[in-house]
Amino acid sequence: MNKGNSTESPGIPNSGQNEQQQVLINTSRHLVQCAIIEQSRDGIMVTDEKGNIDIWNKGMELITGINRCDAIGLPAWQVQLQLFPDTMKTPQLIEQVKAGVKNIFESKQEWKGRESEQEIQCAGGNPKFVQTSSFTIKYEGTVRLGTIMRDITERKREEDTLLSRENIIEHSSFAIATSDLEGNMTSGNLAFIKIWGFAESGEFLGRPFWEFWLLEERRHEIMKVLKSEGHWSGATRARRKDGTIFEVHVSAATVFNSAGKPIALTSTSIDITERKREQDALRIKDWAIESAVNAFVTTDMAGNLNYVNSAFIKLVGYNSPLEVLGA
Repeated sequence: MNKGNSTESPGIPNSGQNEQQQVLINTSRHLVQCAIIEQSRDGIMVTDEKGNIDIWNKGMELITGINRCDAIGLPAWQVQLQLFPDTMKTPQLIEQVKAGVKNIFESKQEWKGRESEQEIQCAGGNPKFVQTSSFTIKYEGTVRLGTIMRDITERKREEDTLLSRENIIEHSSFAIATSDLEGNMTSGNLAFIKIWGFAESGEFLGRPFWEFWLLEERRHEIMKVLKSEGHWSGATRARRKDGTIFEVHVSAATVFNSAGKPIALTSTSIDITERKREQDALRIKDWAIESAVNAFVTTDMAGNLNYVNSAFIKLVGYNSPLEVLGA
């Protein structure tokens, strides 16, 4: 018996059901998108079609110090200027920022600004370095402006520290060089280039270190010590670019990464040629005095003997300098 004139087929949703399902799907997507934006560690800002801030996530609050309630509804350019350091807030800059934002919305063209790094002044007055990227968003026939901001203060601090260390190394009076784990040269500072007589680093990069420190016969031993103990030091001879030989004292060490894995070798060298020459001259003088046929003594300011040579010991009939020193 026919119980009605419905044309619906069992198990097939009608158009009303389809619309309801689509609404639920869109709502679910919107909630997921909002959750992603809110939980992002990066700051995210989105304006409405008039250029007033519509979205200001938790990341933006943490980075800038500006609360959401104080940002929502304000023109984006106004908040942007608020974050500029005081020294940059000139009338010319204010007009430039306002005109730039206005042009984006009036043109209604797709736009993506270049990624930039800049210093901002947070709401509390403390400075931070941020990386920002701005772009237009087309939404239901309107144009909106979006900005993603990332706090890079710590990274900039680390970069400045590394740069400072590099400058210290580069301008050190000691010759500082690095090599890979096989001993092939990877860098040399200005002192290394000068002491070894090079014009520029390309003359030694990639060459084994034992071409410059005459350690070829001991290199396996040294590499073994560096691998097991992490450091080695000693005096050795070195060869300049022009072939001349000179004396250096070398302190070498293994460089490890944050995981404790060896990644390079580094060395600091001091030219001790003059010191060696002076030491040799002193040794010759000492030998000459000790071997002299004439008695030779020295005293301190109180007149006590602090040195006697062999001729003096023989002359006075003692067996050892210890019997007279201090007398």
